[in-house]
Amino acid sequence: SVLAQPLAAAGYTGGSPNEAPSALVADLPALSAAQAGAFFGAAAEVAPALAEACMADPRQCWHLFHFGTSALSAAEPADLFERAARLLCAVGEEAVCADSVAAQSLLVDWGLPRLLPLLRATAAHQLPLLAVMYAWTADSPDAHMATIKALQEALADQATFVRALTGLVTLEAEFSD
Repeated sequence: SVLAQPLAAAGYTGGSPNEAPSALVADLPALSAAQAGAFFGAAAEVAPALAEACMADPRQCWHLFHFGTSALSAAEPADLFERAARLLCAVGEEAVCADSVAAQSLLVDWGLPRLLPLLRATAAHQLPLLAVMYAWTADSPDAHMATIKALQEALADQATFVRALTGLVTLEAEFSD
C-alpha cells in the first residue's frame, strides 16, 4: 500500500504492510495524540512520493482517500482532524504540480465520493474538507469552477451545497471579472 512507508517511519507496527492503513484507522481512537501526530507528520514528509504513487496507479489514490477519510471520521481531537486534512492537502498539491488535470480527475473519481459523507455530516469541519478539494485542483478560476460544479452534481443536496459554497468563497485567492 502507498501508506506503508510513512506508517513504518512513524513506528506503527499494527498489521502487515498491506493491512497497516486499515489497522491504523481501527487503532486511531486508542493511539495517543503524539503517536497519531507522528504518523501524519511522517506521511506529510513523503507527500511527493504519495502523490507520485497516486498518479501512477489510481488504486493507490483510492487507498489514500479511503485511509484519509476514515482517519478524518475517527480523528479526535480537532488537531488530528486538521493533520489528516493537511496530509490529503499536501498530497493533492504535489499531484497538481505533476499534472493538474489528472489530479482533478482523481479528486472527482476517488476523492469526492469519500469526502461527501464527511462534508454532509460535519459542518464544523467544513473548511478543512473543502481545502482538500481545492488542494487537488489547479489554482485557477476555471479549475475551481469545474470542481464546484462536480461538487454540486455529486452532492445533489442544495442546502449542503450552499453551505459549502460559503466556505469555498473564503478559500478563493482571487475572483475573475
